[in-house]
Amino acid sequence: MRLSRYLPLAVMTVLVLPVPFLRAQETSPDSMRIFRVDPILVTGTALAFPRKAVPNAVTVIGGRDIAETGQISVLPALSRQVPGLFVPERGVIGYGLGQGAGGISLRGMGGTPNTQVLVLTDGIPNIAGLFGHPIPDMLMTSGVDRIEVIRGPASLLYGSNALGGIVHIITRKAPVGGFGVDVSLSGGSYSTVRAEAGVRGGANGKGFTFRASRSQTEGHRPSSSFRYTGGRFGGEFEAAESVRLSVTGSACSFRAFDPGPEESPYADHWAEAFRADAGLSAVNVFGAVRGGGRIFLAYGDHDIYDGFRSRDYTTGLSVYQGVSPFAGVTLTGGADVRVSGGSASNVKTNKDFGTHDVTEGGGFLLVQAQVDKAAEVSAGVRYNHHRTAGGVWVPQAGLSISPLRGTTLRILAARGFRNPTIREIYLFPAPTPSLKPEDLWSYEAGVLQEIGPRAHVDVTAFVAEGSNMIRVSGMYPNMKLENSGKFVHRGFEAGAVWQPSAALEFNAAFSALDPGEQTMANPKRKLYCGLRWKVSRFALRTDITSVSGLFGADKGQQPLPDYVLVGIRAESEIIGKLSAYVAGDNILNRKYQLITGYPMPGTTFQAGLAWRAD
Repeated sequence: MRLSRYLPLAVMTVLVLPVPFLRAQETSPDSMRIFRVDPILVTGTALAFPRKAVPNAVTVIGGRDIAETGQISVLPALSRQVPGLFVPERGVIGYGLGQGAGGISLRGMGGTPNTQVLVLTDGIPNIAGLFGHPIPDMLMTSGVDRIEVIRGPASLLYGSNALGGIVHIITRKAPVGGFGVDVSLSGGSYSTVRAEAGVRGGANGKGFTFRASRSQTEGHRPSSSFRYTGGRFGGEFEAAESVRLSVTGSACSFRAFDPGPEESPYADHWAEAFRADAGLSAVNVFGAVRGGGRIFLAYGDHDIYDGFRSRDYTTGLSVYQGVSPFAGVTLTGGADVRVSGGSASNVKTNKDFGTHDVTEGGGFLLVQAQVDKAAEVSAGVRYNHHRTAGGVWVPQAGLSISPLRGTTLRILAARGFRNPTIREIYLFPAPTPSLKPEDLWSYEAGVLQEIGPRAHVDVTAFVAEGSNMIRVSGMYPNMKLENSGKFVHRGFEAGAVWQPSAALEFNAAFSALDPGEQTMANPKRKLYCGLRWKVSRFALRTDITSVSGLFGADKGQQPLPDYVLVGIRAESEIIGKLSAYVAGDNILNRKYQLITGYPMPGTTFQAGLAWRAD
């Protein structure tokens, strides 16, 4: 694909229908958010830094924007609003385990299932220990404060699995004062029901929060039902002067049915799982010295209709510390270790895959310096070691320049890697302990431009070159895994937001991608446009998503029809803190597929009530 062909369209997109790139601040729950071009980021820097000082391409979506999509899972909301990110779906809600749905593709990276984009929730990796991929049905919108997405390699700070980028889901913090309760209930098409409840409180610098949710649907096709029950807790307190501790944790269970391709449907293909995680983190600030650490544990128990059973765990420890020895200079060093393992078997075939584990870890050093008031330079390196794959050096260098007021130019060169998973090393389809890490070099340049006090545009162009990709060759029973794949991805991404008045806000996102032969679930073009209008107690939101150049397989095989989706949502406060909403998705009733053979629902509706007392 020639990017120059789509440059005029992209420029018109960001100038005429600008997109949410940066999270805005809210002056009160009843007001439109006041836009801020330089929010504080935590995902891409270990320490919190202003957006303008970070050379990575980053998208931040606030909790309100996530909630107003009406989605139960965060993945559909991200798939529409984040340029360069796409998630294949197969129904109303529910993805299952390892069946093609729910895999995150970011700039063409992800894999099936996704092992190349790292998903974090409050800093805890969402990884099934044996398989090295996130569990998409854990990623619900309940309690989400914001989501930070790094588009491009983030292995310098986060090691393996961050080859293609990071999706960091950050939940609402425990309050340090006051008390609050919220309850919501909604229902919609195909007997889809969601119920949520939360309580939070705090005093004297200590706070807690707890949320519980239940979601279910019968699905739009036979044998496509889904059930989910989950809860999350958090707490914060000051352990010593300048040292603050926080604890987070979650647990959920779900059962998802796969209806199969329309031409040959499945009658009873299900997957169910129980997942839980917990983490303890500390943050310290001693003048020019600041840092922190985290210890976490995640556990999973999975059953699949064909007799496959697995139990897995992932545990880890990370520490980082930053110091500013000179004005405008910050040195950040860190180290981490992660152990993943588990056991698997098939109770129908009496196959025992055994018990396995792997250990990996590394350390990094990142230097960030303000050359003058208009330039920020960053450079860093990580060394990472994996028990079977060996060691790898991961360098990164970036530059942010502000030549004019309101203009920031970014340049970044970064390496990413992904170590082989336990499945690839020890289990199936062809256990290969000699596999080496997948490798990626990414080069990108971007412009962040303020257009007056209420409009901002962000544009990024990139080239990514991958090698040592782990691929399957041969036919059963002579299959084997080997490091043989290479690729070059090229792309263009744009985002902007425009708030012409206190009551009106436009946003949009556009991406064009040339994925080479890796065309599966990597659309060539994606456009999102959104509008929000709020007056007094009434708010109206509408959005349009257009996707073209989508394929159901690599090498341009199984082309899927282009599609345009239109959604609308109206919300109003009724009495006091009680509000009601009604929403519709795909209101033009378009026929489309994101996975070959799996037609998506037509027009769907939902309505709900929410009550909040602070």
